[in-house]
Formats: sequence, structure tokens, C-alpha cells
Amino acid sequence: MRPIDAARTFAGFGGNSPASMALVAVAIAGNCTTIILAFALLYTFVKPVFMERSVGDRRVYENLIPLFSNLMWALYTSVSHPYKPFFFIASGMGFVAQLICVFVYIYFAKGKKQTQALLLSFAFTAIALIITLLVACMVLTDRWSSTFIDVIASVSGVSMHIVLVFDLVTKRKEVHNMNPITLLISLFGALAWTSNGSISVPVNYYVVVCTPSVHPCRST
Repeated sequence: MRPIDAARTFAGFGGNSPASMALVAVAIAGNCTTIILAFALLYTFVKPVFMERSVGDRRVYENLIPLFSNLMWALYTSVSHPYKPFFFIASGMGFVAQLICVFVYIYFAKGKKQTQALLLSFAFTAIALIITLLVACMVLTDRWSSTFIDVIASVSGVSMHIVLVFDLVTKRKEVHNMNPITLLISLFGALAWTSNGSISVPVNYYVVVCTPSVHPCRST
């Protein structure tokens, strides 16, 4: 198999037209940025928390919402046709990275913050399990509606970005806490995924509306 054919299969797109090649390119670029940002969490979140031995003014929902979003995108791609293994791997790695952050947060949180983190984690886990079971049941009973998981994945991703902006504008106006490198990588990923959704035939509005990526923007 030629490298380009392997890339098409891995990205989940076929064809030899320029549009198909562009889809493969932006899909690979978007997935690579998602993976890079997942690893970046070890530096932007896990390392500072371990060094400080405290979660500081961080909030657990900053990781729970991306965790849920990555899980929904992993479900989305696991039942999509054609199957997109690279997308699934990238979403899965984002999920694992955010899960590590949640465990680290709960471990180092104290008192009321730890209790709130545990309660929110249980709530998100229950919702995620219910949705996962619903998707499995619909697939197994041939009553699958792709719109179901598409909408949930897109809404969860949009919520992730809304929370980030809301938190920055209303509660944290300290720009020096933002990591410029991860912000640039996030921007590149957003451009790649927006391009991917826009040039798909038909246009994938779920991907256009929401770019499935983690957002480790804090450096301290």
C-alpha cells in the first residue's frame, strides 16, 4: 500500500480528487494538533499542580467538559462511515489526558473543592455512561440515528469553548496565565477542523460549529 493510500484510510477519506486530498491533509493536521495538545496537558496542568501541591484557583469543570467532549467525539467517529481511526485515536488520547487531569485535580483538591469535584465527576460519569449505552443499543438494534451523537458531540464541544471564554472574560483577566504556544496550536487545530468540515461533501456542520480539541491554555 502506498503511503498516500495508508493516509487516506487512516484519516477516513477516499478518492484521488484535489478536494479529497485536501480533506486528508486537514484531517491529519487537526488530529495531530489534538494529540499535541493532549500531551501538552502534562506540562500546562499536571506539572504545575504537582509542583504547587495544590489546584489553586483551577476549577474541575475546565477538565470535565473537555473530557466529556472528547468521549462524545470518540463515539461520533467510532460509528461514523467511513470509519476514521486517526480521529478516534486523537479523541481517545484527549480523553485519557483529561481523565488524568481530573484524577490529579481530585487528589490535590482540598475540602469543599474536592467534594465538588467528586460530585461533578460522578454526574458527568453517569451522563456519559447513559449516552454510551444509548449509542450501543441503537447500533445493536439497527435503530441508529447519526444525528443523535453528532448533535451531542457538537454541543459538548461548543460548551467547552464557551466555558473557556466565559472563565477568561469574567473570572480570569490575567493574560500572563495564558500559554501562547498552546493557544497557537489550538488556533491551528481550529483552522484545520473548520476547513475539514467546510470542504466535506456534504458540509459537516457539526465539525464546522465545533472543533474537537483539548484546550490547555493555562501555564500556571
